[in-house]
Amino acid sequence: MSKMQACCVALLAVLAAAPCYAADPAANENPTKVEDLPQWLLSLRTYFSVISDKRWPVPPGVGENSKSFALTQFGGTVSYRPAGSETFFDITAFAGSAGGIGYQAVDSFGTVYAGQMQVHRYDFEALAKTPVVPHSAALLVYGVRYVYESSSIPGIDSNGLPFLYRESTNYLFGVSGVSFWYDIDSAQRHSVYAGLTAGPGYKFSRDTNLCCGGLLDTSNARSGVVAGIAGHVGYAYSLTPTMQISARVRFDFISGAGPSFAKESTSIAGLEINLTKKW
Repeated sequence: MSKMQACCVALLAVLAAAPCYAADPAANENPTKVEDLPQWLLSLRTYFSVISDKRWPVPPGVGENSKSFALTQFGGTVSYRPAGSETFFDITAFAGSAGGIGYQAVDSFGTVYAGQMQVHRYDFEALAKTPVVPHSAALLVYGVRYVYESSSIPGIDSNGLPFLYRESTNYLFGVSGVSFWYDIDSAQRHSVYAGLTAGPGYKFSRDTNLCCGGLLDTSNARSGVVAGIAGHVGYAYSLTPTMQISARVRFDFISGAGPSFAKESTSIAGLEINLTKKW
């Protein structure tokens, strides 16, 4: 054997013994794929939503005032799957605000209240997602959710007197439901997914109303049981084996279940865009 041939044989032997690493789209698209190492995911989220709400404070003697407005919320999710497990643990947070929302109401005396509404919303959720059966594309979802909303409406009434209405609301929910995904193509780069959750909750609301140039100053606090339901349907595309972009249409609905909030409800719907990095 020549010296050149000996070198070639040695090189082939080294290549044959070396480990082979290949991109595995299934390992990234399939959230329940069991691996020996833990997995982390970080998702950046933008939620373009529209809120329809009947809880905004109104002047004394005025009926319930419903309002709809656009609210863009920014947030993210950190997900962790322990080594050898099919269960993911997610922590999600969103924050959004909107201002310059036109407001007008008329009380029983004919006084017109006109102003601009400012709204702030914070949404936090901690969930566990585990397969219905091992290696299943259907997942059981359960956890807790906390939402804080605040609004303020400064303005001037038709008598030329300033007013300021403020409200803050806290929600705490128990969450349970199901979700699933489906890989569209054989390479598992294109996927669709959907989910539905519901659960009872508790709501605490406080409003402070200052009107008539400071002649009337009232404060009111209420608490009671509410119920919530949330759902989504979306599409995901794997840009690389460790990077994914997705879009989903989602909705949330909260309705009063106790006497304090029986006539009040909140609905939120819109489009969410997500970018996810996997380790």
